[in-house]
Order: sequence, then C-alpha cells, then structure tokens
Amino acid sequence: DLSETEKLSLKLQEAIEKEEFEEAARLRDLIKQLKKEEIGNA
Repeated sequence: DLSETEKLSLKLQEAIEKEEFEEAARLRDLIKQLKKEEIGNA
C-alpha cells in the first residue's frame, strides 16, 4: 500500500510528464506539507 506522500509523488511525476506545471507545483507543496506532518507525528 502506498502512503499519501507516495501517491502524490506519482501524480507529481505524471503532471510533469504532461507539462502541467501549475498542478506539479501544487502537488509539490502538498508533498512538502505532508512530509513535515509525518516527521512531526513520528
């Protein structure tokens, strides 16, 4: 099972391949937020 961050990373890759840079930027920020929260909860 993929974690939330892993799922978002896959979506990010797809967005980059499709040159959807606004979506990619949004996903990147979401991933950063989630990673911070994961570290905070550890």
